[in-house]
Amino acid sequence: MERLLVVGVDGSADSLRAVDWAADEAATHNIPLRIIHASRGERYTIANTAASIHPGTIQMESHHVMDHATKRAFLRHRSLRISSVILNEFPIAALFRASQDAYGVVIGSRGWGSEARPRPLGTVAMTVAASAMSPVVVVREIGREPGKRFHRVAAGIGPAQGTEAVLEFAVRDAALRMADLEVVYGSYPYPTDCLPESHARHISACDPNEAEPILERVLRERAPFDDCPRVQRRFVRANPTDAILQASSAADTLVLGACRRDSHVGMQLGRVSDAALRNSSCPVILVPYA
Repeated sequence: MERLLVVGVDGSADSLRAVDWAADEAATHNIPLRIIHASRGERYTIANTAASIHPGTIQMESHHVMDHATKRAFLRHRSLRISSVILNEFPIAALFRASQDAYGVVIGSRGWGSEARPRPLGTVAMTVAASAMSPVVVVREIGREPGKRFHRVAAGIGPAQGTEAVLEFAVRDAALRMADLEVVYGSYPYPTDCLPESHARHISACDPNEAEPILERVLRERAPFDDCPRVQRRFVRANPTDAILQASSAADTLVLGACRRDSHVGMQLGRVSDAALRNSSCPVILVPYA
């Protein structure tokens, strides 16, 4: 079965930016786009009481949101295969379920509830990014000129267990975009073995000696396709967060790893991933690994 690229929409400005990005991405990859609107609880955070919203009003608004998003994607790429669905579910549950067999999930950084408060990352975006089973793309307003492209993909390499998944995705993404790939190896300038385990496991330090052979293998496997991207390596012995954010300022996408843990206690995203979602200058793609 052909996998779909899924995008969640609630009518907010960021969700419509996500629709634009997802439509472009689906066209690039030549895969179908599915637009999901999960209407349960929608806009309750804006109205003071859910009882004040008539169910019929919610249904009408849901269809309006979906019609607008679908038309927007179609006008952007008229040959795109688009399907849409309105679900009576909470957005987090709907997008998590959709991620289980999706090519990827695209969401805006903030929805209606977050737009009412000055914060860079909404609850839905944070939770889906931390738990989805497929790659997740978080699209945020970044203040760039519309359509501006750097023809560069940035990848941040952290813990060894996530290196292969991140590099495979980043190399493929750069090849499809006909872009260069910048690989940032970031490590802290001080030892982390002196930190408590609860802190150390969230620090995305990298050993280039372990990561480089993986990158070389991934590039060799891509070589027969004649679209292997040019690779620039950057070794940074400083705060990895600063290096990653700097790389995002001249990239079209930023690819990072996201560990999927069985435990729901503690941070579900590392410090670098969390900072990137809030401050990156380009869309952030989180690639899950176990």
